[in-house]
Amino acid sequence: MTYKPIIIVAGEPNSIFFEIYFKAINYKKFRSPIILIASLEILKLQMKKLNIKKKIRLIDFFKLDEYKFDYKYINLINVNYKQSKPFEKISTNSKDYISKSFKIGLDFMNNGSSNIFINGPISKKHFLKKNYP
Repeated sequence: MTYKPIIIVAGEPNSIFFEIYFKAINYKKFRSPIILIASLEILKLQMKKLNIKKKIRLIDFFKLDEYKFDYKYINLINVNYKQSKPFEKISTNSKDYISKSFKIGLDFMNNGSSNIFINGPISKKHFLKKNYP
């Protein structure tokens, strides 16, 4: 039986999301493959900081049928975001990065490639500019 992938959008690049993500994937093996939507650069910086050693496989959104997903790799769709340190102060600089990440994740949902969507934390103050109910 094949399972549709779990789509995870990392959200705010300066949050503790990756630490939680690594604990979760090390704790339990999921039946559905996991596809992470995040910045490769930030992922590598935080993996180094957290002393995590795991292989990363870059995924092309348009060629999903060609991949056989497994748990040996972090299946990543890269959304470019430049940053020099692993954890910086949260600001509005990441707004475009978060928007692009969510757009890719929602495209997965809309084309039927997945039916499970999880998002990491976002800053309501900086991303939504305090404009939320």
